[in-house]
Amino acid sequence: MPDGFGNGATKCIEGTGVRVTTLYHQDAAYGSVSTILDPSCK
Repeated sequence: MPDGFGNGATKCIEGTGVRVTTLYHQDAAYGSVSTILDPSCK
């Protein structure tokens, strides 16, 4: 997903109840990933 722009994305992993969120800071060599249990992800 790093594409030269600061961005973020969130997605449910289908059938698991887990939401994954990623954040990137432009073309920097770092970002972050988070996973949480989310009852709305089915």
